[in-house]
Amino acid sequence: MRKLYLVPVILVGLFLLIFVLAGTPFVLNFVSQKIQSIVQTETGVGLIIGSIRGNLFYSLRVEHIQVPGAVEIARLNIAYNPIGLLSRKVDITSVSIDGLDVDIDGVTEIVENMPRRTDSITSAEPSPWRIYIRELLVTNSAIMSSFVEKPMTASLDLSAAMLPDRFMIDSLRIA
Repeated sequence: MRKLYLVPVILVGLFLLIFVLAGTPFVLNFVSQKIQSIVQTETGVGLIIGSIRGNLFYSLRVEHIQVPGAVEIARLNIAYNPIGLLSRKVDITSVSIDGLDVDIDGVTEIVENMPRRTDSITSAEPSPWRIYIRELLVTNSAIMSSFVEKPMTASLDLSAAMLPDRFMIDSLRIA
């Protein structure tokens, strides 16, 4: 009879241990290094992540993200519901990007030099995964380019949401 009580206690204890570990600097730094390594391996593009805080189970705050010469993000806050993954739904509650700086010329150069994939997708079936972004905010951002004779800069503020079949913009300010 005692063993029946012991099993749920052990399971709850393991869950709490995993939950606590998912928010430790050691685990978050490990995830940061893995992301940087995967991006470098898959695309040949260097990615620098300054720091990650939060908990892998519900929200993260990432600071000082950089693709040298192309994109810089001062702060990225993302909150999500991991339970949706069980039903093949990526449920992102909010994404807040502050200080996004994009150099169109740098992005163009990276895309042109990116290695081409030799494997192709043979299935024409749509992915069973659905992505929901309930709130998307981009603030204090700039887009730079030298497509014209003199360099051009535009600031961008965006408030939007994304569902599997549509992208809805609540407000967009480009100056």
